[in-house]
Amino acid sequence: MKLTEADLRGIPAANIKVSRDEFVALWTASEEMHEQLKGADWGVWGVACACRWLADATSRRLDGRRHMSKSPATRREKRAFPELITAELVAGETMLASKRPSPVVVSQREYYEAAVATLRWAWMRNVPAPYHWLSQASALRTDLAQHS
Repeated sequence: MKLTEADLRGIPAANIKVSRDEFVALWTASEEMHEQLKGADWGVWGVACACRWLADATSRRLDGRRHMSKSPATRREKRAFPELITAELVAGETMLASKRPSPVVVSQREYYEAAVATLRWAWMRNVPAPYHWLSQASALRTDLAQHS
């Protein structure tokens, strides 16, 4: 998704505890990487989805229509606000820690790990920015280009 000035202006200050510039840099990088890989990396998608939700951005469907971004772990169509961000982070951590994770979590584990890492960083500020998900994807992009 190409970010617009309206997307960037619309980031609710109450939804992030990192600097706006740091958040915009990660969000922009994740969206650009997602487009370059044409959706082929679950980790990049997890970072982008978490950023979209925290930023209260709309997403675009393949047919061009817009819709509210879903929460990254529980996939609910609810706008992010402080209490719900905390609940979403706990839900995501619980899903990942489960001894019997759902088949979706098993098949898309990188997505959930990246989304939770992004929430931890942006909301709790207790981990570094999750750029490693983008670095891994960059290596994948290079590998795919060499084999095409």
